[in-house]
Amino acid sequence: MDRGRRPPLRRPVRRRGGRTPAAALPRSAGRTRRAVRAAGFRRYGGPDELALLEFPPPVPGRGEVLVRVVAASVNPADTHLRAGHLRRVLRLGLPFVPGCDGAGTVVAVGPAVDGLAEGDDVVVMASPRQSGLYAELAVLPAAQCGIAPTRGGLIAAAGLPVTGITALQALRDRARATAGQRVLVYGASGGVGTMAVQIAVALGCEVTAVAHRRSEEGHVAGKLVLLIAEHRRGADRRRPSRRVDWTR
Repeated sequence: MDRGRRPPLRRPVRRRGGRTPAAALPRSAGRTRRAVRAAGFRRYGGPDELALLEFPPPVPGRGEVLVRVVAASVNPADTHLRAGHLRRVLRLGLPFVPGCDGAGTVVAVGPAVDGLAEGDDVVVMASPRQSGLYAELAVLPAAQCGIAPTRGGLIAAAGLPVTGITALQALRDRARATAGQRVLVYGASGGVGTMAVQIAVALGCEVTAVAHRRSEEGHVAGKLVLLIAEHRRGADRRRPSRRVDWTR
């Protein structure tokens, strides 16, 4: 390709009553000439519908930040959006770039943004309608971004927002778990389960974890749980060495 020529751009597609999808944003960032690459879909369907898309580098508007995405995780919401399972309640402008969970670095800040600055490492939980994290760059509301943990790196942090917030809301906001209470975490080796075990321990709860297979035991045991239970076999006592009445 001739370096002096810009790649052809797709005409912007606007969704009814919403924003232009990230894959079709016509705004140019100016400093970056190369088109932004993303994994998205032009029509609903299976994984084979995901394709490489290109669009102009976006510019953050009021209350928004531009994030250079380091990693994005795959959530059920992403697959349901791609398959079209939610199209009766959530209209998408096509082509659409999925990805509502990830991490990256802020490279530009729009007006009226407080608490975030260029160079900040962030974790992102975008709304399903917004999405857009399966791209090199994504414009997101600042309210959907938070400072990333300093330990573990951004790749590991990319899987924290959806699972972590789900577990936190379930334990702290709905169950109102407090120190000394007994908490049973079923599916403790999964994404939400792993976070629930750690959050419950941090809250001072007495945690019982149930994993699907014995091979997952070590993963759960590292989270300081009191008891490991393989649901097909029953419980292995860890500590303390007292019986557990599963009927209560």
